[in-house]
Formats: sequence, C-alpha cells, structure tokens
Amino acid sequence: MNLNKKILITGISGFVGPYLLKELLSYDVYLYGIDFKKENLNHPLKDFLKEAEIYEGDLRDKDFVFNTVKKIKPEIVFHLAAKSSVKESFENPYDFFEVNCKGTLNLLEAIKKLDFEVNFLFAGSSDEYGIVLYSNKQYEDLKKEYGEILPKPKKLPELPVNENNPLRPISPYGITKVYGDFLTRTYSIFSNINGIVSRSFNHEGKGRGEGFVTTDIMKQIINVIKGGNEIKAGNIIAMRDWSCVSDVVKAYVLLSKKKSKGEVFNVGSGRTNSVLTFILLSLEVAGFKVEEIEFKNKKIENPIEKVKFEINNFSFETYKIDKLILKGKIKFEDLCDGVIVKTKQKNVKINIDFEKIRKIDIPVLLCDNRKIKKIGFKVNYDLKEIVREMLDYFISLK
Repeated sequence: MNLNKKILITGISGFVGPYLLKELLSYDVYLYGIDFKKENLNHPLKDFLKEAEIYEGDLRDKDFVFNTVKKIKPEIVFHLAAKSSVKESFENPYDFFEVNCKGTLNLLEAIKKLDFEVNFLFAGSSDEYGIVLYSNKQYEDLKKEYGEILPKPKKLPELPVNENNPLRPISPYGITKVYGDFLTRTYSIFSNINGIVSRSFNHEGKGRGEGFVTTDIMKQIINVIKGGNEIKAGNIIAMRDWSCVSDVVKAYVLLSKKKSKGEVFNVGSGRTNSVLTFILLSLEVAGFKVEEIEFKNKKIENPIEKVKFEINNFSFETYKIDKLILKGKIKFEDLCDGVIVKTKQKNVKINIDFEKIRKIDIPVLLCDNRKIKKIGFKVNYDLKEIVREMLDYFISLK
C-alpha cells in the first residue's frame, strides 16, 4: 500500500472495524471513519479508534454521506457498515434494507458524483450463497418442500463454495448483501470506482457481539466453568467455515490494493466444522478434556480427534465428529434428545433448544479460498485458536 493514502472505513466501531484499524496502523496512511457513534465502549480493541478521525452520522442520510466523502476524498474505502444478524433481519427487514441497501447506494453515488478514483471494498457475506446443495437427497427433499430450487444446480455437491456458485439467499440480510454486491460491481462499470467484493464466511474473535451462536456458546461455557453441566443450542450439526477476524482483515487489506473492476473473492478458512465441534472445542479449551460423546445409545470416542476430509478434490483438516456428519452417519434427529459429553472432570449435557432452529437453514458452508490464496492470502488461525481467543476474553470480563 502506498504511503500517505487517505482511507475511509464505514462502520468503523463495529466488530471488524477496530481490527482493521489495528492492521492498517502498520502503514503510513491517514485513517477516517463513519459510524453512528464515535466509540464502541465494549470492544476490546476500542483504543485503536483513537487513531482515526471519525465522522458521526447515518449512511441513510445522503447529504451527510456526500459532504463527508467530499471532505475526506478517500483513495481507499472499506465499506463494512451493515446490520448483520440473520435472526434480526427477519424481525426488522425494513431496517436492514434501509441501512444495508440505501447506505451502500448513498456511498457509491457520492463517490460517482464527486468523480474521483477510489478502490472500494464491499464487505459481502457467505449468506449471499444461501442454500448450498451438498447431496442429491437434500436437493430432492428441498424440491418436495419448496418447489424447484433456483438457480438450478450445475453440479452436486456444490462444495466447496467458489465465487461462481449460484446465489440463493434465504434471509433478508442475505438479500441486502447481494444488493450491495451487485451495486458495487455495477458502479465499477460506469464510474471511477474500482469495486471489489469480499464474500466473507463466518469470522469470529474477541469482541463478537450479541445475537451470534458463538457468543451464546461462550456465555454458557462460563456457566459450566462455574459449576453448571448443561449447554443449550439449536441446530448443532450445522456446518460453518469459521475464520479468525484477524485473518479476515488481512484479506481486506490485501484486496484493497487491487485496482479491480467488479471482481469477487471468497474469504474463508477452507475448512468446515459443526456447531457441536465448536462446543466441544470450547469445553476442551476451558479445561474439560473431552473423551467421548453419547447420544441415542451411540458412543463416539475422541470426537475432536483431527482427521482429513475431501470434497470434490478439495482437501481440508477437520474433526472426527464433523467427518461423520459430512458422511451422513450422524443426523439431526439422532441428537434431538441431547448429547452427553463425557470429560475427565465431569459430564456435560448438550440439549437442543428448538426455539433456535430456523425454518430453513444452510446445512454446510465450506469456502473455496483458492482464488484469494493465489494473491497471497494465508490462514493463520485454526478453530481451536479462535475458540481460545474468544474464551480468554470472556473469562477476563468476569
């Protein structure tokens, strides 16, 4: 990155913003931000917000956006600002469309009208892909329940998810991200905007806010440390590609250096793990050595033993329990009565909270990150390290 560039970060005091600020401090650049508030008092990296000049305002206000962009005239924009809870997007879809769609349009339109060249990174999401088909049976079952799945699959399984996978968003949040994705690429055609889209898969770390399954799990692990013996969760065999937020911001900086005209890059770890595995790893990091799990008279020893797995010639490291789920050996109905986790210290029961089950969910997400790896992206954190960072932070709050 060249010296003395002006960099604007929207949503600067959200979960990702302070991590990005910390990463950018290694460059000799001028840092600016836009957010509703100038400081997130609960963020563990809040002190980094002092390194940027932050404009407090609303991206839905086009006059505010235009005047702020005119004043800064940034050469690089990281557009992170968005409402991001899938659950909340069903409850308040209008808010999501106002913030995520109108806000993005106002920002791009301001840059276009001011007519200066800018590298613009739109923080998209794996939720844009929505339903990813991983088997013929799943495809046929979905057609019986919902009718034809469009766009129709060109291959099965549709894993790992690459940048050419069909977009089938299944939440208002996912739809708003598709809107911003296409808007960024379209404005790259008829303006001086070098738009690039990062479709980021799940990313976690200390400071992750409320409303996310990982945060919910961490709070319950704290209760287990204090003497509890129960954890409640929804669809514990849902598989996700989890990255560390520190890796994701490195990807953003890498992509921001490209003078791209509407290119798309997936950002993810290139591995997939279940919510169940996230819970088991959290127990282990908390000091409870996991020896065996039991459900419906089935026993699995060493469920978080590391193993290799391959899908469509894409090989990755995962865990024994995840391999069994991916091969269809463990189904959700097998776990409905709960899972007993036997550790050296005590037994912990994982019970299913059916109120947290979504009517339609994405069963498996696995990021094909080979495209971004070709330009220098590296995965530095494994899932256990991510869990350790999050749990250490939650423990420090007590």
